[in-house]
Amino acid sequence: MFNEEKFYYGLIALVVASMFILYGFQSLDERAFEFLDGVNARVGVVYAKAILVAAMLASALLLYAALRRKYERLACFLATAAFVFSPIVVLNIAYAPFPAFILSSLFISTAIYLLPSFTAVVPSAIAVAILPSSAAAVAPLFLYYYFNTKNRIFMGLMILSLIPIALALPKSTAEYDFRLLGATLPLGAVALAGFRVKDLRDEAYSFLLSLALAFSPAVVFPMALLSANGFQAFVKESVRNTRSMWISIFFFSALMLSWPNIGVAVAFGALALIVVAVYNYSIKNFLYPTAAAIVLASALFSTAVAYEQKPVFITLQVPSEYEIDLFQRCPDCSITAFPNAFKYTTGKEASIINPFEDGWKGKIILSGKSLDSASKNAYYVLSYIGKESSQSGWTYVFGNENYIFAFGYSQGQIGDGVMYTKKGAFEVPFTKTFVLLENESIESAGNRIIVVRGIENSVLYNALVRGKIEYENNGGKVVVVG
Repeated sequence: MFNEEKFYYGLIALVVASMFILYGFQSLDERAFEFLDGVNARVGVVYAKAILVAAMLASALLLYAALRRKYERLACFLATAAFVFSPIVVLNIAYAPFPAFILSSLFISTAIYLLPSFTAVVPSAIAVAILPSSAAAVAPLFLYYYFNTKNRIFMGLMILSLIPIALALPKSTAEYDFRLLGATLPLGAVALAGFRVKDLRDEAYSFLLSLALAFSPAVVFPMALLSANGFQAFVKESVRNTRSMWISIFFFSALMLSWPNIGVAVAFGALALIVVAVYNYSIKNFLYPTAAAIVLASALFSTAVAYEQKPVFITLQVPSEYEIDLFQRCPDCSITAFPNAFKYTTGKEASIINPFEDGWKGKIILSGKSLDSASKNAYYVLSYIGKESSQSGWTYVFGNENYIFAFGYSQGQIGDGVMYTKKGAFEVPFTKTFVLLENESIESAGNRIIVVRGIENSVLYNALVRGKIEYENNGGKVVVVG
């Protein structure tokens, strides 16, 4: 016999498991290594990743169970699905850049499940202790239940939970991008569907939570709660102002996808106003399925964008497996980046060297990603972008976020090139240009072009010109300098 409840639980678990299979076999982010080392959790990288993914799965299932107590099954599933597909969750399944968010999510979802019981205070306190900015989610939850229970204790707890928000705000706003929340923002805007002139509570929650997105990604939880409430109104056909709902969905979806170009979002909001004005007489006939389709499509699209263009959303600090291999083979080497990954995998503190400074001798690990991190998008370290044929051979294009470098390349020899910047261009002679990994293809993802113009006496220059290679794999090398 078909059990719809078990079907939704199984579907949520299948989605999370599928995302782990698609994205999850990656190295942990540098901040994840820092977190694991800070809590003295000595487990293998694979096991640590499994624990974090399991925590995300448990959060999603608990969230659905909590919403299911109050709202209709499909509405709860849609709200939970938008949480699972939000880019912040996808990136955590793939790289775990915010392990504190993962664990605090588990306790926030537990708190939602326990509310309105006072026992919810315990997991809420734990969530805030793990990630202080998650108080931006806890406070509106307590406020929501205060209005539903009229219990002053909930109001007092909300006021207390505002303190960690104030303390965590300077750090939190620098960590997260508006779009990391993905479709949860337009989903939260669904709460506007139940608009009442005399009762603005849901609309006030939606507006305040939209502002709170800058504080913490944990706001996805109360946003999901409001969304389920909004979809419940659709099912009961009690929507009194469909225009506000459609305008908000189009506006917030466009805002999430085009941020920070607010003009695009305003244009889409105006378009929604025109569409609704024309088709308002029949819009209620397909209101629920169309709104659900828009929200889920927005969630899936934002998920794909987040994974494929992750540097746009967040600066990932992810060492590759070949770099971990270099760390393990040379625990006495100095490094240029990823000290937490090195310390966690080898158990020994690493010495960090700036490869662009002068006057240092010893063993150093050189790899593409590490040098990318150390260079901070200076023109010294450039990655492969593409190539085109020319009469004399090939013209190769390398670059980073700030620079584009085009140069001739024929029979393994680099020619003179031109460096393009935002303010102009300058020539770079072939004598100032080197390939990081000479035994690898110049087009290899791990390889880099190194431009030593202005750093002719640096550690990196000496390593490339005079250094002795002690060990090399397909992504980096151990070099003796001096």
